Amino acid sequence: MSRPLALVALLLCAAQPGCWWGPKTLQNTRTHYNRAIQTTAREEMLLNLVRMKYRDSIEFIKIPSITGQHTYAGGVDLSFPFSSARGSGSTDFAAQSKPTIVYQPEQASEFNRRLLAPIDIVTLDLLSSKGWAVNRVLRMTVRSINDLDNATSAGGPTPDRKPEFEAFRHVADQLRELQQDRYIELGNESLTLDSPVSVSTPIDAELVKGEAIVEAAMNGYRFERGDDGRMSLWSVPKASNTLVLRIAPVARSSPEMQNIVQLLELDADQDYYTVKADQFGQLKNPATWRSDADHPSSLRRELVVSMRSFKEIMFYLSHGIDVPDSHISDGLLTRTCDEYGQEFDWRSMTGDLLQVKVAKLPPLRAAVSVYYRGHWFYIEDCDLNSKATFNLLIELFNLEIRAGGGAQIPLLSI
Repeated sequence: MSRPLALVALLLCAAQPGCWWGPKTLQNTRTHYNRAIQTTAREEMLLNLVRMKYRDSIEFIKIPSITGQHTYAGGVDLSFPFSSARGSGSTDFAAQSKPTIVYQPEQASEFNRRLLAPIDIVTLDLLSSKGWAVNRVLRMTVRSINDLDNATSAGGPTPDRKPEFEAFRHVADQLRELQQDRYIELGNESLTLDSPVSVSTPIDAELVKGEAIVEAAMNGYRFERGDDGRMSLWSVPKASNTLVLRIAPVARSSPEMQNIVQLLELDADQDYYTVKADQFGQLKNPATWRSDADHPSSLRRELVVSMRSFKEIMFYLSHGIDVPDSHISDGLLTRTCDEYGQEFDWRSMTGDLLQVKVAKLPPLRAAVSVYYRGHWFYIEDCDLNSKATFNLLIELFNLEIRAGGGAQIPLLSI
């Protein structure tokens, strides 16, 4: 190809930026938007945790859509004298980006109901079977198991009395030891939990026709013949998928399992325990106010779990946030005392889960930080334990609160 024709081809390609500027724009913008959405979501969550510490109201804002409008303009000016092998040309090119970001406060009643509704108990299996430590999951999401309290009063604004949590934390940590050795697992199993029940008085067998037998079977019943030859209608036990905690036989005699059995008042001879949700969980069950010596047969074969709401989880984690001493002396925060009248340090309850520090100046190495009430609150980038808890909190928020519709996920159009 001659030099003039090559120059023409080059200039024509430059004059039509859609050939390659579109994909190039996507390469240059997608990860930037991704980082911005991730960073601001984490900052928003930390900001709301700090607000809760000060009993301030929280606010979430969603981004339904991000529209990036990119325009290009170009022109070519060519001149090729016929008597010469040389030619001249010039191009003019301009690009402009006009991003449109839509913000929408989360004030719908459905959103607030999800914040206040208990976490789905199936989430325990979903998280613990996907790599999360069972003690971290239980301490964050569970209010109580078999009346063993996990700081129920910490699920709201800072109380003035120290909550009970030590025994529950011990059970959670023991379960984590067994989980690491692969001696326990949470999972769904098809179980028949009820027993057949007679729902009719006996009748003569000749009165039971084939149509009645078929209709009974279609409705979950069956006819059975008694010792006297008469027929009775019985319910048919139904199998259903049930959440269970399975125990490896080798672990049943372990010190960890013995501690768990004692604190949760369990029957030690079981290979598994069914797990079911308790819709209340804040009032102790009078049936459990007993000693094993008086009622040895009342040991449980199930784990009755009371789940926290997502807002309770946020309150629970917010209590251990570090605050300036001046804010305490100024009465901006509630003082909590133990049973001896001594001031309770909330970090003894949640410090091994999440540490949010405070500083007057911007932190140099922070995984996430926010400025509030004249100070910087942050999670250190090297605090892997706190980062894990914070990431689990974000995952729970996306799973339990913002799940269920693409309208709640930012839509990026370019």
